[in-house]
Amino acid sequence: MRSGFISVKFLKLESNDGIVENSQNMLSREVDWTLLSFENGTASPTIWLDFGNKVTGFLYVELEDSSSGSLVYEYGPTLDSMFYRKTMPMPANNVLTLDGSFVALRYLKLSLASESPFPYSCFAKIRRIGIRDSSYPALYKGGFESDVPLWNDIWQAGAYTVQLCMQPSEYSYAFDYTLTSEKKAFVRDWRNPYSKYVIWDGPRRDREAWIGDVRTEALLIYSAFGAYEVAKSTLALFYDLQNTAGIVPGSATSGQDFKEYNLWWLASVWECYLFSGDKAFLAYIYPGIRRLLEWIFYSVDDRGFLYNDKGWMWTFPRQGYNGATQCVLYFALECAEKLELTMDNTESAEACRVLREEIKRNINAEFWDEAKGVYFDTIHLANLQTFVPSDINCYATVFGIADTARTERVLDYLKNNMWNEFGSTTIDKKIRNVVFTPEHKKQLAMYFGEVKDEDAESILWTHNKQIWPFIVAYEVEANFIAGRTEDAFALIEACWGNMLGQDPGTFWEFVDAESGEFSTNIIMPGSRHDIMGSACHGWSGWVAYLMQAYVLGIKPSKAGFAEIIISPQLGVLRKVSGSLPTPHGIIKLSIEMDEARLQLSLDCPDEVAVHYEISASMLSGRTLEIVRNKQRIIV
Repeated sequence: MRSGFISVKFLKLESNDGIVENSQNMLSREVDWTLLSFENGTASPTIWLDFGNKVTGFLYVELEDSSSGSLVYEYGPTLDSMFYRKTMPMPANNVLTLDGSFVALRYLKLSLASESPFPYSCFAKIRRIGIRDSSYPALYKGGFESDVPLWNDIWQAGAYTVQLCMQPSEYSYAFDYTLTSEKKAFVRDWRNPYSKYVIWDGPRRDREAWIGDVRTEALLIYSAFGAYEVAKSTLALFYDLQNTAGIVPGSATSGQDFKEYNLWWLASVWECYLFSGDKAFLAYIYPGIRRLLEWIFYSVDDRGFLYNDKGWMWTFPRQGYNGATQCVLYFALECAEKLELTMDNTESAEACRVLREEIKRNINAEFWDEAKGVYFDTIHLANLQTFVPSDINCYATVFGIADTARTERVLDYLKNNMWNEFGSTTIDKKIRNVVFTPEHKKQLAMYFGEVKDEDAESILWTHNKQIWPFIVAYEVEANFIAGRTEDAFALIEACWGNMLGQDPGTFWEFVDAESGEFSTNIIMPGSRHDIMGSACHGWSGWVAYLMQAYVLGIKPSKAGFAEIIISPQLGVLRKVSGSLPTPHGIIKLSIEMDEARLQLSLDCPDEVAVHYEISASMLSGRTLEIVRNKQRIIV
């Protein structure tokens, strides 16, 4: 848990033409002030500060005394990305300043400024500086530990990344200057019965709830914090934004309408019920489920496919009947079938089952490349119709669209054609000589103004064989499901282990595939908005959920943890322990394995039924011993 005031550490100082006295004093409550001063017309002294990790909230400065002039803050997530600057007048009472602007940063550079044309001494005596934390005050009820510190650190960084994306809804949207007054009022005033916090994509950019991101982040929020109320709040937000046709927006504040993201809401509602067991919440939101299902059945074609009428979701332009969207539709309908059965609507549940089976047949008939052993997909460019992306292949294997034989071929293809030392790339080959369609140029105009053909490749560079942990995590899950434990571990270490060793300490939106670094290049060069890559992105943190669900091996199989399945995959590890919050209490599990023995020690509420699925590779001649609540139940 971390909330309240976040202190900062001294990094370095540059006196320049000024004076710095007692530079460490402002970092402690117990001692006197730090002095910064310079003569107007010369270079101000500068102090560099480090919060030790990414933090969010409001800059706070307490002054003993000051001259006229301004305090200047420059900040960013890394030392190479100090692109953000705020200038604040010295406070009139020389006692306290509280900057009302939301910030997300790790490093802070503090200096002084004077706009006076006359010579004088500009100074500030700073008693205290820090951040008033804004993130959800999470209790880490769940956890993961092993005999190898790297994996423990990856879990902690993933959980912390997602915690920083749990923020009060009233602070939403980095681009609020683009909003209408009506939308600004909605952001400021929206309330719900569950929580004031919602799930953002990232705390700097976009500071917005995106339902495709929410699905992955919520899984970790349940497993690490048991914070069901934050997920309910976010799902209720999208419910309130659902239009009369039944469509849920892809993004809550900017209101971008992606037909694929619309589908993730169904999956997220089911998973919220699966983990929380809160049928009252399900009943509350059920009218929205019915409206969305009616829209789906009205909108699909005779193959069961849904048309995307927008140019992109999270990746390349995907307008049309692309295969990745049909995979998400299949999964959404599987979740909808379970929701309808829960609500005793057997007729609708059966309709969902029939439609998704039709979709599954047609995906395999239309998007499978037998020669390559992989699924291809469509891309909406003027000079290219098909390509091999990771998303359709990951979705097809994780959601059960691909059979066992195809799953093995797909995972071999991804490993052989997309893996590098930093993870797995978005596509198998870079796309060259990109030409946008006229429709897509119109859609991009809201960001760039006029878009020319020569701009196309630079605009798409971030997805052109780059590494996006969001989809890499689906590939990790696919490998776990297929029993390819070594490959799952190798991908986690390559992608998240690489980020872990770099600033700011949280997991990024995407990784530069060539350098393995956090890119300080603008995601879409020429854009009117601040869209440098996000150094703290919740969809990259959900790998921590996969470690609890597949390495520790605990997953709910009935709503509200009435029943769980324990099926661990230890891979390179020999000792693993962890915990998982449930509505009945916390489940704790420790596993030890050597050449002769496999021992599981479980502390679990009596209300939870447990099924064990221990793989042959985990047993492999070992004696199995299971202890539940200190009673040996199997040897």
